[in-house]
Amino acid sequence: MGETARNSKVHGPSLPSSLFSRLTAKFAYSCALAVLSLLVVALGWKDQYLVFALLLAIGAGFIYVGKSRNETILFALYGLWGASAEAIAIWLGGWNYSNPLFFGIPLWLPILWGIAACFVLRVKEQLDALLET
Repeated sequence: MGETARNSKVHGPSLPSSLFSRLTAKFAYSCALAVLSLLVVALGWKDQYLVFALLLAIGAGFIYVGKSRNETILFALYGLWGASAEAIAIWLGGWNYSNPLFFGIPLWLPILWGIAACFVLRVKEQLDALLET
């Protein structure tokens, strides 16, 4: 048995690069912003205007990193659709927020939906890139 065959059995198949080295900076930045947005909501939900301002800054960061007109449109559309769907569900009695501002939803909710849409898109892009290699 040759040296290469023996090493691959001992150490497993060699990969061209590790998973972490193939993650893009854009994806890592997006993960950090997504976690930060959840922390902002979880810790600051009582102050709607502060959460709104912070999520607006995080959302701007998502759009800046994406640098895509389509992603900006995705952010806006999903922000409106997601918040509208929640407003309808609340109106129908599905659940409620403890501190709603309009239509039974918090002021910051459309921005959080936009951030979520961009994050899901980035996860999909990263998975596609990882599966291609």
